[in-house]
Amino acid sequence: MNFAPESTVAARATASGALASTMANRVSGWARVAYGTESVGIIGASSPVFTTIATTGSLGFTPAQTGGGNFDINALAANLQLGINEMRAAGINKIVLLAHMQTISVERQLASLLDGVDIIVAGGSNTLLSDSNDVLRTGDVSQGVYPTMITSRTGEPVAVVNVDADYKYLGRFIAPFDSQGRLIPALFDTTRSGAQITSQTNDTAGGVTPIARVVQVRNALNGVIAVQDGNVRGSTTVFLDGRRNSVRNQETNFGNLTADANLFYAQQIDPTVRVSLKNGGGIRSEIGEIIAPAGSTDPALVSFAPPRANPAANRATGEISQLAIASALRFNNSLATLDVTAARLKELLEHGVAVLGSQGRFPQVGGMAFSYDPTGTAQVATTAGVVTTPGTRIRSLIVGTEVVVRNGVVVGDPNRLIRMVTLGFLADGGDGYPFGPAASQTARSNLNITATASTGGGRSSFASPGTEQDALGEFLQGRFRTTAFSLAELPDNLDTRIQNISRRTDAVLP
Repeated sequence: MNFAPESTVAARATASGALASTMANRVSGWARVAYGTESVGIIGASSPVFTTIATTGSLGFTPAQTGGGNFDINALAANLQLGINEMRAAGINKIVLLAHMQTISVERQLASLLDGVDIIVAGGSNTLLSDSNDVLRTGDVSQGVYPTMITSRTGEPVAVVNVDADYKYLGRFIAPFDSQGRLIPALFDTTRSGAQITSQTNDTAGGVTPIARVVQVRNALNGVIAVQDGNVRGSTTVFLDGRRNSVRNQETNFGNLTADANLFYAQQIDPTVRVSLKNGGGIRSEIGEIIAPAGSTDPALVSFAPPRANPAANRATGEISQLAIASALRFNNSLATLDVTAARLKELLEHGVAVLGSQGRFPQVGGMAFSYDPTGTAQVATTAGVVTTPGTRIRSLIVGTEVVVRNGVVVGDPNRLIRMVTLGFLADGGDGYPFGPAASQTARSNLNITATASTGGGRSSFASPGTEQDALGEFLQGRFRTTAFSLAELPDNLDTRIQNISRRTDAVLP
């Protein structure tokens, strides 16, 4: 990553090779951690896809994406090897790569392409690796061995480690090295290493001694959380499915709810807005409870329920609080309205289903319904939003009662305009959505500028006007405060807004 073009980060850049303990609030290519007379080198790897799944400003990422969220992994490995070689030239023979590749298969490939890395800590994929001694949370299923051993380009062992997200586990790896700085797999300690389950109630779980300052901070945060959890905005009688694997692969009831909230909110400012589009990756958690029998590891026995009561916050069962909204929509993206042509709307949806399998780009929609064929040609667009390979996956699309796509072809004038609300992040090219540059967008309005505290009824004020959290708070308060939301989550073969025709018959059009 090139820090120089982004002034806010460039001011914090420092030369590689310093002791990590001296680098508070600094960034560099790599650092050292000293253990007595030994040094461990630590190098970071940021995925090239960050330029489309996050707001990266002017930071420069090498290698560049090659389109469709792809990049040259050999070029990425070659870049990393430069820093690894610097560490080895400095006499460091124990090297840890902290990678955030979003998909653990990329870290596994890097392990086989690099020379000199001993341990890769994977990130972004939430992959739960464990060993035979690990106790997993009820309902969790191991996705591989901790550590996963891979042979490097030069034939040496590399350990890849990862655990699930949201503080459910602490990954711990006790790494024995020989005098040449090579891992010794025969001496791995599976009792002390692996996915260590965390506790929400026992500060001394696992034999640890709590740090007084950490306890103080935790207790202060709990006070803030209690206040937010007592600020009730609406209610539900059903589990709102915002789980990662759900919202990134199919329509969900929570995806519908938040897309509808954005549409409702935008229409208070501009009644001509007809459709809502957001990305599943912007939904970060469910609202409700996941319940499994004690001791069970069988996913078939897991059940789902609305949020349980929190008497300490004076919140009843089923009530949806500010805390739940802020946790589920934690990016709190701003909203934007703009006009898109019928042809462009099809392109946007083609992009949403171009790469399947838990991709953050997967759409959640309101005001429209569409079907797609996952075996069709996947659309490819440049990072500038120019479509280079038209997609053929969108088969049917309807906006209200207006047919937009039939049998994969746009019906009527392809240049007719349809006004939509989307996330400012997506309109700016986030997740690779081909909206094109802002200067070319027709009649764009940023709601975080035009919305006021009274937009949507002025019933909810904990989030800034014109943002997703504000929209959902207003929508819940106005529609689902006295009458609870009750549309249960359905399996994908019963979905109606987003119909995967490999799972069900296309029933989008009349």
